Amino acid sequence: MNGGRGHRRPVTPEFFYPESAMATNTRSEWLQHALRQAPWRAQVQATALVALVLVVAIIIGALYLAQATSTATAGRDLEELNAQIKQLERDIEQLRAQIAAAQTVPNMTRRAQELGFVPAGNEQLLYLVVEGYRPPEPAPVVPVEPPVVPAYDETLNDWLNVQWAGLLDLLGVGGADAQEAQP
Repeated sequence: MNGGRGHRRPVTPEFFYPESAMATNTRSEWLQHALRQAPWRAQVQATALVALVLVVAIIIGALYLAQATSTATAGRDLEELNAQIKQLERDIEQLRAQIAAAQTVPNMTRRAQELGFVPAGNEQLLYLVVEGYRPPEPAPVVPVEPPVVPAYDETLNDWLNVQWAGLLDLLGVGGADAQEAQP
């Protein structure tokens, strides 16, 4: 036979309903009965839905954790790079200070003497004459007179009185009478 399982009947509407019931029931009733869920199927679907929501929540949490980790790592790397930039700027300033110290006149004179150079005298200077070269003529110097500054003879009280009178004139209040009334 077929592996000791016995003969299987095909699943047909007759299997669920006896012949007499099939005769009285319409096809739509049979379809509604076939689609009706057993109570255990509703529980399985609810459990599957909860499991699906849980899996999606775990995936979203894992993605958030990965993003937060990469952001924190990038922040730490940025801080390290900023510290490195500051250290390099300090090193550059230190080197500039060393260069400035090495280029002072006494240091340059000492180094030149160490290399065998001596100060040149007038008899050792050679001038190169270039045929046809005319040095530019210096521009005439025009004496510049300092600007005339008016003498300062106004006191703070005088200035405040002038400002107060201008404000009153602007507002249209008083005028000359208000200025005379003020002490």
